[in-house]
Amino acid sequence: MLGSIFGSMLWDLYWAMIDQAEENGQLGFNTNKYQSAIGGSNIAMQLIVEGLKIQPCNPTFVQSRDAILVADELLYDQAYKCVIWEAFAKRGLGEGAISLSSGSVLNVTESFDVPIYCRGPWITLTSHSYTIGTGDGDRFIDDCEVLKLSITFVNSGSVALTDLQLVGVSSNVGTVIVVSQLPMQLPDMPERSLFTIDIELMVDGLEYDQPLELEAKFSAVEAEELPSIFVTFTETSTDIVTKEKVDWQFGDGNDEDWTAIDGQFSLEPSRSSLTVDGVSYYSPVAMFGKNSMYSCLICVCCVYFHSYCSS
Repeated sequence: MLGSIFGSMLWDLYWAMIDQAEENGQLGFNTNKYQSAIGGSNIAMQLIVEGLKIQPCNPTFVQSRDAILVADELLYDQAYKCVIWEAFAKRGLGEGAISLSSGSVLNVTESFDVPIYCRGPWITLTSHSYTIGTGDGDRFIDDCEVLKLSITFVNSGSVALTDLQLVGVSSNVGTVIVVSQLPMQLPDMPERSLFTIDIELMVDGLEYDQPLELEAKFSAVEAEELPSIFVTFTETSTDIVTKEKVDWQFGDGNDEDWTAIDGQFSLEPSRSSLTVDGVSYYSPVAMFGKNSMYSCLICVCCVYFHSYCSS
């Protein structure tokens, strides 16, 4: 009984693969069963047999379905995932289905739903990389540094995307200033195709040690608003260190070349600035006197902050 139910699902999948439309027509039926990747009939059999190798012993319906989906990922880079989902969902083994079997007893929660990316337009992030075009040259993304971001994404939906555009970029903190012109026109994307875009932007108001998440928004003729792509920088935020402070006596005032000051200071490494009693000075020489004092001051900063010592 259980075998006949699952056999009906596989039979639906078999004919769905044969009828699957491709660029040059349907996949169709191939009388030569040894040409494994040619023809919908052979591809279906290859997916089913490969799924048998992957699934656990005494599998449930859900585990057998998932094994076939994994086989599609391994053999065809998920080219037929929506065909598989639709074939199983037709018989109640959709995305939300639950099946528990014990001997001849089958407990089922049916579902006729397919994943959202099989219902229409959808894009998915595959990878990203970045460089910092201006600033102090370290790996941190500082406030107002130009961030050169490269995003690679795939059309993972069930339709081709035409008149595709990047329409906006926002962030979880601060204000994003996009250097690149928006909207950015992109090439049309057939199903399962990959594309990479390069964006230059700045984030005004990024605070120290705060994770940064960017949201890229797209549009296309097929969907007024496509799913956003989120890029998270978990270990890269501003390196401005203002919370580390020390008390320091700058002198007794006897030397005419510089003035005695009592107070706290902190160093902002990327800008090499000094803060005294809450006031920032970007030219310590002018504030504290001749080079001898300046050299001493920079030495102190190195000892306490292990940071930049350039003038």
